[in-house]
Amino acid sequence: MNISQSTHLFPLLFLTSFIIAGCVGGQVEPIELSADSATEAIVLTSTPVATLESSGPPEPTPIPSPRADVPLAKEGPWWILSSDKGLWAGNPDGSGLRQLTGPLNLQSNIGDGAAPSGGHLAYITGTDDVRGLTLSLLTLPSGEIRIITPLTSPESEPSLAPGDESSEVAVRAIVAGKSFDWSPDGSSLAFVGVMQGPSSDLYVYSLEEQTIARHTDGPTQAIRPIYDPLGENILHAGVASFGSGAGADMRGFWVGRADGSEFRSLLDPSESGDEIVVGWVDPETFLIFSWHAWGGMRDLRTINTLSGETTILWEECFDDKVALDELTGTILLTVHQGYANCLPDVGPGLYRVSAIDGSTVHIIEDDAILINWSDEAALFFAFTEHGLLAVDRDGNFVDLDVPEGAFGLPSVAPGSRQLAWTGESGVWIGSLTKSLDMQPIQIFDQPSRLADWGPDGSYLLFLSWEGSLHVAQAPDFETVLVAEDLGSSRGGVSLAWIWP
Repeated sequence: MNISQSTHLFPLLFLTSFIIAGCVGGQVEPIELSADSATEAIVLTSTPVATLESSGPPEPTPIPSPRADVPLAKEGPWWILSSDKGLWAGNPDGSGLRQLTGPLNLQSNIGDGAAPSGGHLAYITGTDDVRGLTLSLLTLPSGEIRIITPLTSPESEPSLAPGDESSEVAVRAIVAGKSFDWSPDGSSLAFVGVMQGPSSDLYVYSLEEQTIARHTDGPTQAIRPIYDPLGENILHAGVASFGSGAGADMRGFWVGRADGSEFRSLLDPSESGDEIVVGWVDPETFLIFSWHAWGGMRDLRTINTLSGETTILWEECFDDKVALDELTGTILLTVHQGYANCLPDVGPGLYRVSAIDGSTVHIIEDDAILINWSDEAALFFAFTEHGLLAVDRDGNFVDLDVPEGAFGLPSVAPGSRQLAWTGESGVWIGSLTKSLDMQPIQIFDQPSRLADWGPDGSYLLFLSWEGSLHVAQAPDFETVLVAEDLGSSRGGVSLAWIWP
């Protein structure tokens, strides 16, 4: 469950569509480069929808805090909360609250570390000066924490000497963005580390065997490993340096078998400042775009990992706000007014693009501030300066009512498709299908920034700015106080679901 996702099923009321030609490019041959060469694996031991009627938010009902009388459920799923006071876990209804750690200097996002199954969470910790980087594994419901491996060696540990930046690039490969990825079955974890030599390399940790295999050994810094949907191949890029505003010095982009064999170059990224993978169109084909310091985002395209075949979908400028429905290969992107000069025949606005046939639909002329795809509602959400739109796969859209004081995108309840909003004035619940006819109902009147629905959509968890955790249950959504002082959301709080 993504806390920023929102979804809805609705009667489609408005449609503005323009079909644009000339946005589909041809195919190019795969480029052969001298890659971060694959190595022999070196094994290291590692240690029903509710109708809401209310005149105002009810007072929260206090309950014992923490709920020590109820254990974490054996079957899961469980939520994990990360705050400046540590990691906390609980059951979907807010019970079973348990503090798992004290304060951690996390160097990774907990949402990135949740395994698809097995009850595991991978995360990276380190000091403020990015020393002592360590990859660890948390398992629920036991709460066991195991160190997988330190991510640096004594030789590659960053120096504290003034002006000594010899290890800075390698360490940034670990902390600058997502540097690990679970296999789809949750049995292995691909990650980058600087344990053997001066540069970061690609490694794979086997959960069952508790071993680590080194997959690459080369002069460039390996970054951003990504498994394909079948877990058969791993993508990763390589950089020489990260730069300071002009982008990275990209040196390669490869695909290799998950067992560490058959690494092949897929593209030459040397002319771009970055290459960003959006997602997968099918098990063999991924969506990617380039970033240039001189021209922003360009060359939205698909690449087939087997043939290397590349298909350009959108060649010219667009914003970095791109959302993908992986089931159908439908893309939503936005072009800012400032990019209109590089697209004189297209113009600014919101566009629907198909990664399957290359067709393009101009939806509206307003560009979006935020875009995402919601699996729960099978819809896109686009937040523009004029409000929130729900957009279907064909580019049809409707306006949604946004509560005054709410910000960001709403969270969507699985099954019922209720919307939950947070903001400086509190928390609201609204109907996706009746947004304009029935305004969202406020259920909490204190500033809140974090809300997420439980897996079946019957419970909503949210955190106030001051760190009090609350739960509201359908159908009446009476707010219950679970615990206070779990950490201020001003200090950075995130929530993730851990699956059994």
